[in-house]
Amino acid sequence: MSSKSLATPFIRHVTSRGYAQTAPAAKKEPKLQTSVLPNKTFVAAFNNGSPVTRVTIAFKAGSRYEPQTELGLAHVLRSAAGLSTKNSSAYIIRRQLNQIGASFTASGDREFVYYTVEATQDNLKTALEYLNKIVSNQEFRPWELTDNLPRLRYDIAALPPQVRAVDLLHKAAFRRGLGNSLFIAPKEDWKNQLRVTPAFREQQPGTKSLCHHCLW
Repeated sequence: MSSKSLATPFIRHVTSRGYAQTAPAAKKEPKLQTSVLPNKTFVAAFNNGSPVTRVTIAFKAGSRYEPQTELGLAHVLRSAAGLSTKNSSAYIIRRQLNQIGASFTASGDREFVYYTVEATQDNLKTALEYLNKIVSNQEFRPWELTDNLPRLRYDIAALPPQVRAVDLLHKAAFRRGLGNSLFIAPKEDWKNQLRVTPAFREQQPGTKSLCHHCLW
């Protein structure tokens, strides 16, 4: 799978998995609308007149919620985004998003893990179908998680010095919780993290209460 790493701003460094390219956004006076659904899901819509729509679903499953015995789970979760679901293989997801010119990324900080899809408005329905599959039906197949280990190693090896420094500052300041690293420790045995990743996402506070942020 193709991938890219985002590091802006470096204080909230995110690791992302991305597919395809989308058209540049048009400039227009933005309008923000917010609401809370009956299921307590917070929805924010930001209309800037762009032909490209961005939809983000945020799970409250950042690194601060990791158990001390299984640090690095949030990093594994971000890295595994876009792998096979109950409905589609990773190859099908990548191919279908490429065909409609859509892109998908997964990123995160210490509070949330974000799943984002970008597509033109005429292809948004199809893009959202695959976003829904990725978010709600991922299978976390053991062999795919194992095959994804080189990506985790690359994420760690490619970290800029500034990001490492801020990560260590968080650890020194908070120790646990907010002090948990955004990245899995390079010298640990990762087999246990791979095994418990599905349960970690399902059990985190707010996992079923989604925060949607839409930009179009």
